[in-house]
Amino acid sequence: HSELQTRLHKEYRLCFQETEGSSQCQLARSSCTGWTTSPSWTKTYRDDTDGRGGGCKYQWKLEERPNSVINETPVCRVCFKETEGSSQCQGSRNTCSGWSDSPGYTAVFRDDTDGRGGGCNYSWYLDCIPVSMKSYCPANTPCN
Repeated sequence: HSELQTRLHKEYRLCFQETEGSSQCQLARSSCTGWTTSPSWTKTYRDDTDGRGGGCKYQWKLEERPNSVINETPVCRVCFKETEGSSQCQGSRNTCSGWSDSPGYTAVFRDDTDGRGGGCNYSWYLDCIPVSMKSYCPANTPCN
């Protein structure tokens, strides 16, 4: 497995992009979370794949930049939310992974988009905090 090795005086963000570009892949096809010192969710992306040809190709990346105000090595995790609430979006609609110092998968989410009306609206969040704050964070929503 691959762990995020966070470092002192660095901050992070998560970026998402959809690269196929079919009409079934909607809203913000490319966006990033805020940086560690100014966290935010990515813009909403909508998957409405159905019986039409084509699909959606997803990619994510982490970015790092210097920030001298980060005076404690952070721990980070990825949080996910689905907000449309369609019956085609199943499982854990609000979930976070394990922390970078103890990696673990998020709870399971299932995208079952098909010919029925509706789709799934997704956003992601990179939750990076001082390790001393970890015990104060909720399990399935960001700390910040």
